[in-house]
Amino acid sequence: MIAAIALNDEVYNAGFRNDSKLRQVYRFDGSRVVGKSSLFALALISQQFASTYIVDQLLKIVASIGTGQGEVREKRDIQRNLFRFSVVERLLPKKQLMQNLVRYYEKLKHEVPWLKSDPHFWLQYGMAQLTHKDYDTAQSYFTQAYAIAAKKLDYHTAHIDNQQARLYLLRGLAADDAATSFKFFYDAHKLLSSAPEDHHKYRQIEAYTDVYAQKYESFSKANKVQFEHACRAALLSLTRTLKEKGAAFASRTTTRLADDLQRIVEVIRRSRER
Repeated sequence: MIAAIALNDEVYNAGFRNDSKLRQVYRFDGSRVVGKSSLFALALISQQFASTYIVDQLLKIVASIGTGQGEVREKRDIQRNLFRFSVVERLLPKKQLMQNLVRYYEKLKHEVPWLKSDPHFWLQYGMAQLTHKDYDTAQSYFTQAYAIAAKKLDYHTAHIDNQQARLYLLRGLAADDAATSFKFFYDAHKLLSSAPEDHHKYRQIEAYTDVYAQKYESFSKANKVQFEHACRAALLSLTRTLKEKGAAFASRTTTRLADDLQRIVEVIRRSRER
């Protein structure tokens, strides 16, 4: 597997395997190679190599696997992971991260042409544009993802919906006009209201607290009522899910979000009673 991904057979070289420096990072156990620390490996890649080299190597690995058909599951999994924004982002240096992410996805669709008909690719590319704060381009890629997904049988768009909601929330926070800001918020809320009860959904709902802190006071009276109803609905849904799923769903993030939403609705209720 290592030889296939590295695109060379150096791992079979006895001198390479016995290198004392290499053994500080990896442990050889018969035919297996075990990394001593995944965090150290990530740091080694992202801090010791130039961005251009990392991008080029990732593209070579992805292209070498091709369509993935006929490949062992582990190689297909590696390829799928290298399509994911969250994985690639961790491998790249922080300096000029956004530019390199965009460069990676732009080159990826040329190295692996079949990706252009995959909605998940356009979703990941759009997420890279969100990091770049290029909201118009991100929207065009999410729209492309939806269009391709609509042509596929039984394709579930939950992941696209979550990121589309995230984009709406970001645009709402960036909007100067209060009515426009609320419209973006409410469009996001409608998407999230029908989203599966998982951490991906509530990761986006965390932004409701930012909307309250930055935009609520500028909303019209009617929109303030709608915002309150949205927060109550999100709180009710989260509380029910925490009760049903228990420890399997509870985390520092979800419990803090429940507290934040409760605080928001209480503050709004008290302000209305004055």
